[in-house]
Formats: sequence, C-alpha cells, structure tokens
Amino acid sequence: MKKHITLIIIVVILLSFFPLSIFLKGNLYDKGLDEECDTCKATAILWVDYTRGRELPFHAITRNVKVYAEVSPFGKVEVLSYCKKQTMKVESYLKKRLEVFTIRKNVMEQGYVKPGRQYLQLHYVVNWMN
Repeated sequence: MKKHITLIIIVVILLSFFPLSIFLKGNLYDKGLDEECDTCKATAILWVDYTRGRELPFHAITRNVKVYAEVSPFGKVEVLSYCKKQTMKVESYLKKRLEVFTIRKNVMEQGYVKPGRQYLQLHYVVNWMN
C-alpha cells in the first residue's frame, strides 16, 4: 500500500513539472501567421482611427496590431492576416475602420508607405472601440 502511494505521489510531482502543451503535442496554442512574422519589422505604423484635430482623451489606451497587409496605389489597406491571434471584437473594429481609412497622398509620394504586400503596425484607440 505504501509503495502505491509513493508511486502516485512521484507521478503527480513529475506531471506538475511538465506543461500540458507537451502532452497535447503543441496544438493548444496557435502561433499566428508563421515564424517570419516575428523576425520581420513593420514598414510603417498607421493610425487607423485617429485624425488630425481630434483630441485624444487623457486616459486613452492605445494598442498596436502587427498585420500582413496589401496597400493599393490609392492608399487603401487590406489586411491579409494577423501576426498574432486577435479577438473577434478587435478584428471587426479594424475591418470597419479600414473600410474608410486611406493613407494620405503625401505619405505615399514621400515613400514612407509603398504599394504592395508588407508588414504594418495598425495603431488604434481602445476607448473608441465601443
């Protein structure tokens, strides 16, 4: 009886040291687009919901989301994939904002953002999501 109890205690101790993901073969966590997303730097940071003249609240919380997107020559941005998994609320908010968002013409002419597929940081204000 004592041998069974000590054996059970040893098994419990060993199991407590190993994370659950080892036993689930890593399928528990989604790594996003791929490993290239972590190594590539974003070419530009775009404020998708802030315009000049609009005042940010003092306590405003802002967030960045790294995406792989296609920029048209006219300044429209289409998200192809997110580097990290986002909540449905964030994805739908960014989709709604990008429908009306265009990159300014002078930014495109100066070469800060070039047309084509690239990694971008989309900057948004969390307080304005509601």
